[in-house]
Amino acid sequence: MTDGLTTAASLACASPRGGKRLVADAVATARRVLDPGAAVLVRMDAAFYGCNPVRAARAGGAAASVTTRMDQRVKAAIASIARDA
Repeated sequence: MTDGLTTAASLACASPRGGKRLVADAVATARRVLDPGAAVLVRMDAAFYGCNPVRAARAGGAAASVTTRMDQRVKAAIASIARDA
């Protein structure tokens, strides 16, 4: 526990199956205990790589950061970003 918040690592959850609910609950808890205007950032590892956990974070008003492996699709997406973006 950190400042009354439970970290994702301490919760029993199969990431791909319960990730959306876990993220939604974590964001809701953060909103309850933090100042109303506080920024919330949800950082996830590759087990949460998918649209549902990210959508859950965004729906709760949080920013999302996901670490993924560098497969061909990720490399292609990075290559398509303009240098001045």
